[in-house]
Amino acid sequence: MRWRSREHTMRRVCRWLAICVAVMIGGHSLLATAVAEALLGPSASNSFMQALRDDAQPSVIVVQRPLVIPAPSATPATEPPPPSMNVAAPAAEPLSADLEQLPRGVPYPVDPQPHWYDNQGCIATQPWYRIYEGSNFGLPCYQQDRQHAGFLIDGVVRGYYHNDQRIQWSGQEATFGAEGVLSPRLVQHADEWTVSATSVLFLNQPFDRNRLNDPSRAAYGANFQRDVLEVWNLHVAVEYEDWRVVFGKQPTPFGRHYAPLQTNARFDAPFIRTEAIGWNEVGVFVHHEPGPWVADFGVVNGNEDLDTNSDKGAVARLGLQADNFVAGVSGKIQDGLGSEFQKRYDNQYGFDLLVTRGNWDVSSEMIYDEYGYRKPEINLVPYTWKRSYYYRDIYNGQVNGRLSGVGYYFNIGYTQPRYRLDLNYGEYYPRAIGNPLHDPMNRRFIVKGTFLLLPRFESLVALIFENARPVEAFRANERPFALFTGVQTYF
Repeated sequence: MRWRSREHTMRRVCRWLAICVAVMIGGHSLLATAVAEALLGPSASNSFMQALRDDAQPSVIVVQRPLVIPAPSATPATEPPPPSMNVAAPAAEPLSADLEQLPRGVPYPVDPQPHWYDNQGCIATQPWYRIYEGSNFGLPCYQQDRQHAGFLIDGVVRGYYHNDQRIQWSGQEATFGAEGVLSPRLVQHADEWTVSATSVLFLNQPFDRNRLNDPSRAAYGANFQRDVLEVWNLHVAVEYEDWRVVFGKQPTPFGRHYAPLQTNARFDAPFIRTEAIGWNEVGVFVHHEPGPWVADFGVVNGNEDLDTNSDKGAVARLGLQADNFVAGVSGKIQDGLGSEFQKRYDNQYGFDLLVTRGNWDVSSEMIYDEYGYRKPEINLVPYTWKRSYYYRDIYNGQVNGRLSGVGYYFNIGYTQPRYRLDLNYGEYYPRAIGNPLHDPMNRRFIVKGTFLLLPRFESLVALIFENARPVEAFRANERPFALFTGVQTYF
């Protein structure tokens, strides 16, 4: 009798266990049916699964960051969620996904939208290429943050292997590494005004100091100095209707770069982005967005950090945007970067374009570039700025003379919920000055992909190919090829 009572109790426990497990995986009917049959038997499982299908009502919950997560729920759609979940309404109608239509062999639910990490401390709640206002990475953090008030934070941790044969002469060409990004933000609302404080902090590993440092390589020493804590963005913004004023450090208003970047070092970007257009500016910025038009203007230091020059620069962009189309013209003007004795020109005029259709997107940037040193200076070792591997930091032979060139790239991207692929090709043509190291044109071809392995766990791979160029004798063993691969998780 006691045994029968225990057997009866075990059956009831198994039934409740089947109910709990099947409810949790109710979005995947095949797996739920298998569990029910194993614990309840074939006859009881049929009626149980039918009742589960009739009663389960899917819902969409938007949590602290506006990430859309489909999940079954017994709560009626009209019932407000508990206050502890810090719920905010999504900016756009969330996409739906039938989990039964996912490829076989994938035992976990996948968000119906790609939440690609954009390397700026923001996770896109819509397909990344639809979010483009206000930054070079499609960084609309302030637009997402408008829906919230209080303290917000997100970030990423990344482990990788990097092999860059373009710097084989340095002895630093192949390494494993780890890095991270943190983006704490504070958002406050007052009537129609929004005040926010935004920071994006890069956590980097420095290069080992045990490296060859002869006079030739010493000139490139600053290229291998990485700040463990790098302040990538840090600014205060005030918004009212379609106006936004920013004080501090933010992505440059110049141009638009839409392809996602896979590393804090940003070497997987087109040539005109790594060598000509600066990523960030420090200063005061005004953003105005009347209807389809977008206007940006800033008074800036001209570089990404505090200035060593009393003169300031100006940067501006005027753009036109629609759901599937963005275009703009940009300009940056300054008399030069650096100390009064020696300055480096950094002026650009450019055009940017983005066209999307379905899962495909095509983007491009083109620039006219002015660069080079203002005065003759042969010994570059005393200067602490980074050197160009393409001999752009030279003197053209005339005091206050400027070097110039034109460049462009085209990027083709394809986005699916489980992966993102990019093909990028660009060229740069410097104006010849008779210097065999400086004058050859540059070609760069980039292939890269991001693959969703598990929810919020991605693998990364990037291949970079360039044309061979004349170099100094100590750099003769370099090859125009680089590889980057790794994994990352974000929150």
